[in-house]
Amino acid sequence: TRIVFLGRQNMRQLPEIYRRADIFVLPSNTESFGQVLLQAAAAGCAIVATRTPGASRIVRDGETGILTAIGSREELQSAIERLIVDKELRLRLGSAARMMAEGYSQDEAVEKLMNFWKEVAKQ
Repeated sequence: TRIVFLGRQNMRQLPEIYRRADIFVLPSNTESFGQVLLQAAAAGCAIVATRTPGASRIVRDGETGILTAIGSREELQSAIERLIVDKELRLRLGSAARMMAEGYSQDEAVEKLMNFWKEVAKQ
């Protein structure tokens, strides 16, 4: 098992980084749109993300990734360990994430983004 924390990366490097990864982790407190999750999903990464509005719209917990409670280090750690240990689960979630991303259209993404901001404006 090899874990690499890459920090900030250039956008042009991301496709290759995603392709080389088995697991993508997004422990965000505020992810609004989830664009980065779609990028990782398109590369077939198994996804672990916190249950933010953006992640919850993209990741189906237990189907295309694992969602954890915001701020719960224990849930995040448990989800990552599960995917490291359980190769079958990791491959199944990664494959399902890729299929989900392939079916995602730009028009749909723009519409969801517009709906998101409409909801924000109502509050």
